[in-house]
Amino acid sequence: MNTKDRLREQCERIADEISIGNYAMEDWELEEWDEPCAAHYLSDALDMEYTVTGNFEYRGARVCVALGGPNIYIDTRYNVVRGYWGGDSVEVPYSHDKLGVDAYCCERYDASR
Repeated sequence: MNTKDRLREQCERIADEISIGNYAMEDWELEEWDEPCAAHYLSDALDMEYTVTGNFEYRGARVCVALGGPNIYIDTRYNVVRGYWGGDSVEVPYSHDKLGVDAYCCERYDASR
């Protein structure tokens, strides 16, 4: 499998997890968290950039979930997972956010104001 195929596979997995609202959790994680949720899913996020209007109204977030090979970002404004690896790039849209990633990002933005 080449790097572009691996990148696509990773981005598709993330988009699917957001869409269905579920992802694999380790047994030790279940002791701390009751169930899969956006707060746990993004607890290791490397960076979060917010898109806001001129009136500082939240529009979406760009969350870095992998960096250094590959680089993968969740863009909640456009409901897409974007990945970059070397010269390859992949964009995988998702139609539902059952995990609540955007709502969680909005809460974090509101709390920071």
